[in-house]
Amino acid sequence: DKNTGELLWENTDVGEGVLHGSWTNAAHAEINGRAQVIVPGGDGVIYSLDASTGEVIWQFDCNPKDAEWILGGRGTRNNILATPVVYDNKVYIGVGQDPEHGEAPGHFYAIDATGAGDVTDTHKLWSRDGDDFYRTMSTAAIADGVLYISSLSGFLHALDPNTGEEFWTYDAFAAVWGSAFVVDGKVFLGDEDGDVAVLRAGKEMELLGEINMAWKQATAELAYERSGPERFLETYQVLTHLIGALGAEPDLRGAEGLGRLVAQLNTLRRMSISVAGMLAAGKEPV
Repeated sequence: DKNTGELLWENTDVGEGVLHGSWTNAAHAEINGRAQVIVPGGDGVIYSLDASTGEVIWQFDCNPKDAEWILGGRGTRNNILATPVVYDNKVYIGVGQDPEHGEAPGHFYAIDATGAGDVTDTHKLWSRDGDDFYRTMSTAAIADGVLYISSLSGFLHALDPNTGEEFWTYDAFAAVWGSAFVVDGKVFLGDEDGDVAVLRAGKEMELLGEINMAWKQATAELAYERSGPERFLETYQVLTHLIGALGAEPDLRGAEGLGRLVAQLNTLRRMSISVAGMLAAGKEPV
């Protein structure tokens, strides 16, 4: 219950079938007047649960029957790392693995979400498989009759959401861990190198530009890290232990080392306060 935190129901159908972990979030949708929670199971199966009771309405195995799970990436059975997208009574979802497991052929599915029971063999509308689609961590985006889905291998596919027909493919030349985002008639895609590609949304590919965010991202993350009080407090603990070890009458070398540490600690504390103040004011400290 969102107001009280009371547990209304739970579903543990996946049980011990979890492959490597439960990686992602469920989606909520009303399909044919029935509220459903679309859950990417840790066993590589999509489950549709009744939103009121948690009972399984339908399930779809996102891996071929002969797929084999081998930890480390050498197997052909994959996890679900993305959030399902529900559109026009269809569920769109791709499969992949921990990015450290590397690239390999994957699958992307369009599933009819109006079924009941095990619909693996009956409600697949279309799929892209093997060399047509590689492992993915990405959630699809749909706008104006075009579905955008990226793969870990760095390809952004623009597809017909009804048929799976490919309109175009963009190669980022770097791994993609995130998802495409569509806004204001543009598609934004970030990659592992810190580049953000901006493409015109639509059935014809047009690259509008690329922005490298790597240095800005790195310096911003560094600023946040350095502004935290734990940076000061970690050093303070070292200082107190050093004072205890040196005693009331340290020798010259110990006293000089202690003095340097106090000066560094003071500088670190001032920097932390300064960076935190700039961040609080909405400014970039780098």
